[in-house]
Amino acid sequence: AALSGAASTRASSGPDPHDDIWPRPPSASHREAWQARWEVLRSVAIGPPPTDGFGPQPAVAPAVVSFEAMLRGRGRNTAADAWAQAVMAADQAMESLTRAGPAPASSGQELAELPPVAAQLPPLAEMQRAVAALDAVKRFMQETVAPALDVTLGFSDADGD
Repeated sequence: AALSGAASTRASSGPDPHDDIWPRPPSASHREAWQARWEVLRSVAIGPPPTDGFGPQPAVAPAVVSFEAMLRGRGRNTAADAWAQAVMAADQAMESLTRAGPAPASSGQELAELPPVAAQLPPLAEMQRAVAALDAVKRFMQETVAPALDVTLGFSDADGD
């Protein structure tokens, strides 16, 4: 069947980039990339999760002192508690984003014969919740953690921008 003028133009020029909020589809490994980055940030923020010596080793060396530990070392236990709560709220939100979707049904075919699986983004509500939780962590860092640790955050004309 022949395509109408608008449809044929669209078909020949590819998909409309304004059809979606993403400029391009995410790679199939976006969840793993988000998870790896967040695990490192969480470890620097509050320390690596407890381990019994088995399983994967922490992504951040144990000698790295977390922001939470530095706050506690300066006697800022209330701020450290609030910081840990904000980071753990973000951790829960990020967990919902990095959880793998349902596994594809096995058809007995070799993996090389299967067509590539399109990456699927998490639901928009989960992404918005994660963005809000990460924003709360960022604001807490700017308003409480940085001043408590005598760190100035900001940009200057000399930063290359």
